[in-house]
Amino acid sequence: MRSAADDFAEERQKLKRRAERDRRARLEAEAIAEHGLRELYEKKKQIELLGAIAVAANESTCIEDVLQFTLAKICQTTGWSLGHAYIVRPVAEGNRLFSTGRWYGMETECTREFHVVSEASTFDPGIGLPGRVLSSRMPSFILDLSADPNFPRAEVARLGGLRAGFAFPVMAGSDVAAVLEFFADTSRSPDVNFLQLMAQIGTVLGRVVERSRLGKIVEDRTNRLQAEIVERQHAEEAAEAANHAKSEFLANMSHEIRTPLNGVIGMTDSVLETDLTSDQRECLETIKLSADSLLSVVNDILDFSKIEAGKLDLECIDFDLLDCVEDAVKISALPAHEKGLELLCDFAHTLPEMVRGDSARLRQIILNLVSNAIKFTDKGEVVLKAELESRQQDKVIIRFTVSDTGIGIPLERQESIFSAFTQADSSTTRKYGGTGLGLTISARLASMMGGRLWLESEIGRGSCFYFTVRMESLEKPIGSRTLAASGSLRDVRILVVDDNETSRRILQGTLNSWSAQVTCVADRGKALANLASSLDAQQPYQLVVTDMYTLEDGFGLATDIRSFSEMTSVPILMLCSGAWREDAGRCRRLGIGSLLSKPARRKELLSAILTLLECQATPQLPTEASPPSPSRSRQVRILLAEDNRVNQAVATRLLGKLGYTLTIANNGREAIDLLKQHTFDLVLMDVQMPKLDGISATKIIREDEKSTEGHIPIIAMTAHVMMEDRTRCLAAGMDGYVTKPINSEDLEAAILSALDETSETREVTSVVQDERPIKEASAVPWNFSNTLEQLGGDVTLLQEVLDIFLNEAPKHLADLHLAVAQGTAKAIEKCAHTLKGELGYLGLPEILQTAAEIESMGRSSNVPGAASLLAKFDTDLMGLLTAIRGAKSLVSIPQETTVPPSEKNQ
Repeated sequence: MRSAADDFAEERQKLKRRAERDRRARLEAEAIAEHGLRELYEKKKQIELLGAIAVAANESTCIEDVLQFTLAKICQTTGWSLGHAYIVRPVAEGNRLFSTGRWYGMETECTREFHVVSEASTFDPGIGLPGRVLSSRMPSFILDLSADPNFPRAEVARLGGLRAGFAFPVMAGSDVAAVLEFFADTSRSPDVNFLQLMAQIGTVLGRVVERSRLGKIVEDRTNRLQAEIVERQHAEEAAEAANHAKSEFLANMSHEIRTPLNGVIGMTDSVLETDLTSDQRECLETIKLSADSLLSVVNDILDFSKIEAGKLDLECIDFDLLDCVEDAVKISALPAHEKGLELLCDFAHTLPEMVRGDSARLRQIILNLVSNAIKFTDKGEVVLKAELESRQQDKVIIRFTVSDTGIGIPLERQESIFSAFTQADSSTTRKYGGTGLGLTISARLASMMGGRLWLESEIGRGSCFYFTVRMESLEKPIGSRTLAASGSLRDVRILVVDDNETSRRILQGTLNSWSAQVTCVADRGKALANLASSLDAQQPYQLVVTDMYTLEDGFGLATDIRSFSEMTSVPILMLCSGAWREDAGRCRRLGIGSLLSKPARRKELLSAILTLLECQATPQLPTEASPPSPSRSRQVRILLAEDNRVNQAVATRLLGKLGYTLTIANNGREAIDLLKQHTFDLVLMDVQMPKLDGISATKIIREDEKSTEGHIPIIAMTAHVMMEDRTRCLAAGMDGYVTKPINSEDLEAAILSALDETSETREVTSVVQDERPIKEASAVPWNFSNTLEQLGGDVTLLQEVLDIFLNEAPKHLADLHLAVAQGTAKAIEKCAHTLKGELGYLGLPEILQTAAEIESMGRSSNVPGAASLLAKFDTDLMGLLTAIRGAKSLVSIPQETTVPPSEKNQ
């Protein structure tokens, strides 16, 4: 049996165990409570830290001050001993971190070197502790700085007693604006919640950066806008007055200078065509050369002034790129050959054949650069190269290079030569001459055409001028010379002999593109060796292309070729860099079938080769055929309205040689009276005349024609060359425009264009009987039948619509030009909208679409876009006006007859 003492002892043990359990439970509860209190305290400190930094960030716009406050607050709150801030700055390679010089924590003897290295260091993305934060955009923690392989400052950190570190980014939107790094001299464990808090602080700090940036942008923009408004008001007032004065001055100066030049050049040309002694001819040719030089100077000054005044507009026409470039270079062939220079054209095979742009201004740039290259080159070569730089759908950028072996340009002068009235050396002004405007004009034109002009040059080694232009490549080129040639010259064996390496390379590339088998050699000995080898292999050459002035004389090579019995009939094509007419007899004796002047146009070269291959029996030297005189079945009567006696004399001689009968009126009033008394086929109308000027006279003539239903072609003949002058003339009802000094070819082309148009429209006798479209010089596809059908077959309504269009459209077109010149978007929209309405019944969707696009650009204030479309729109609209006027005067329109649309096609 258990005793009472045993029961007591057992009960006592139970009480002890229970008391121990209670004690342990109490201690555990106290520990849990203490841990919870610590967590709450830490949370409270973190919330207070975040709140304090947020308040400081909201109250400050200076990011450096806020960063300094944040460094101190974090170190004081979390116990990290050292804090440092980096700022992000853009560099060429991207973004990079730079020290702000902002620290928190005492700089001790141990940490001094760490401070110095840190402030001197910059960090790219991914490099070091700050760099990895910059690249990841997230906080980063390092447990042991000395053991981390991506911590470049590990050694100085160890010497400074620093053990652990962390950093976090300051985020401005999605970009890292700064990085804050912190270090401790004791080991620290990474805490996810702590790092999340640092990320939140970085986001709060980023708002300061964003607010600072926005505030600065707003302030700068406000100040800039206020200054611009005031400046623009003053500038607009001054520019308007200056432009008006400049335009008036340019027009008057153009007229005053060109009028006497017209007399000098015209009369000199006339006298040069008579029998003269050698001394007389030399004197007259000197006069002609001086007058042409003076005209070139005048044109340079006027072009520069128009560009400066914003009065120069670009055309937008379809043209053959290679023909345009070759024609421009060909003009400079004579001065190049007179100096003994090789002048060459090199075209990349990727170039588009047909493009849309301003061919005249492209030609002007090329002429200027090639002429300069020839002027400053005494020996060697001048080469123009054209290649495709880039293509985006139908938009292409074409790069041109004009290289020479001339005197070169010093590096320190290469920028200044693009300035107005500047040349590379003041002494060259006396040696070489020139206004110093050519490169300035060319650079401005290249810029207007969407490109640029620059150069590379070295003294004594020559220069390379580059320029680019932006054009539209046409999807359907009009005839491909390359495709046509490749079939005809496929596998034709051709030997090329030329001592100029560049010339050989260009010829080989051109002939290879035509699928010929080409061998190129540099001298007579190699040529003869190749000829002999080809005979031994029973694969003789079918054509020899040689340079006249190759190292050992091209004629000598031709003589040697003819000494081969097997090659007495092989065609020989000779290229020369100079005048060659005196060698024509020698060429015939040697059986040289064709002689072309360098640079030979591609189509000339192809034509000559094909002719030689087809006709080998009788080689003949090609001769330059004079343009045939226009054949006329009747005498053409022209009325000239001109007050200047010199211009009257020049025009009389020019038109007399062309076979026209001329009557002269001394002013616009006399011209109107003569038109009422006599019948004329065409009027040449000077613009500036006493009593009644040409514009006013044309308006009166067109008003009188409304009652007679007639239309006489009127061509403006004026010394005014501004774009608005042309617009005024065409808006008044004139059909064409030629400038003084009068060029006989330009004048004849303008007359023939008007007369051809008239003769073609005379064949149309009735709207009902003939549905052929009216052919017009600008190829506007308009005819009466389509318009009549759109108007329900009502001929009377058609007459009214055409009369209104002829009266109103020129005025609205002139208003549109003025609106574009003044940059008034609302006026552009209004004028284009009006013209769109007037075009609506004429059945021309392309012109109508252009008007709609200009209207849209005016509505969106896109003045440059409207200006880019205006040139083509002007050309198309003026062509339409001309076609309608010609048709109205020659087509019999019954006034009381209505033709139903159903009968029109019967």
